[in-house]
Amino acid sequence: MVVLAATLLAAVLLRLGISDSGWQWPGNAALWELRGIRVVCGLTVGLGLSTAGVLLQALLRNPLASPDLIGVSSGASLAVVLALFFVAGGASGEGGGGGFAIATWHSGPAFVGAAAALWLVYGLSQRRGLVDPTSLVLIGLMLNIMFGAGILLLQHLAPGRELASSRYLVGSITENLSWRLVGASAGVTTACVGVAAILGKSIDAAMLGDDEARSVGVRVGGLRVAMLALAGVLAAIGVTLAGPIGFVGLICPHLARLLTGLSGGHRVLVAAAALAGASTVVLGDSLVRAVAPSSGRLPLGVVMALIGGPVFIAMLRREQRRAT
Repeated sequence: MVVLAATLLAAVLLRLGISDSGWQWPGNAALWELRGIRVVCGLTVGLGLSTAGVLLQALLRNPLASPDLIGVSSGASLAVVLALFFVAGGASGEGGGGGFAIATWHSGPAFVGAAAALWLVYGLSQRRGLVDPTSLVLIGLMLNIMFGAGILLLQHLAPGRELASSRYLVGSITENLSWRLVGASAGVTTACVGVAAILGKSIDAAMLGDDEARSVGVRVGGLRVAMLALAGVLAAIGVTLAGPIGFVGLICPHLARLLTGLSGGHRVLVAAAALAGASTVVLGDSLVRAVAPSSGRLPLGVVMALIGGPVFIAMLRREQRRAT
């Protein structure tokens, strides 16, 4: 935990000081505000996605479950793009005073899309009342492809709205957000992470089996609903702020397990994964800022996919070896 906290502090300082021309500490209030918004946004997205990953992996009892892998993030993104497509004026920018109202309006469809994706993947992957791990991954991947294709279709049907919907396809952090929006999102995310940590003991009991959990007073049905709701809210907030940032919810919980071991159960795991996720997203945004190609700034979602893809393949191969 000390290592994770130190890494997070170093990541925040790095992001505050880095610029296109290298290391340059903010010299005026405007730069402090722009970089501060990106830092808080990155912290919020990382906290939320990594905690959602812990909850989904425990709920579905699958170490490969994460908001992006099983289609939760892409489902939320598709719902927002649908809202942009059918509601006139929904494609306007998010900066300035209107940013809070616009992005708050986006969060409603994002939560509905995330909840619908969770319901689909949970229902379709069940076999005899139990979630089949292989079916879960395959169905989630197919949903991701379908939702992504739906976003591309809507972009072609409404060619004047690509700018507003493009970040809901790839994912990126922008400074064109208001402090009011970022602060509210950070507060809700922190509260959800706190509730997830409080539920840690109950989650530990539920992992032993439904009968064992009920014997110690855990209401398994209510716990599952709470975990689903928390994961949906956290994924929706992440999509509202930055679009679908991939692999954070998959990799960071496993990194937290490696660093903390099994001591402390899910209460410690939630805290460690939250720190790891926040550090990962902020460090990724620092890399995006440092690498500025001639065609423009790289989307954070692309960077995370390039890093997380090989890690995911390695994790999948390890799970296959364990199964055999």
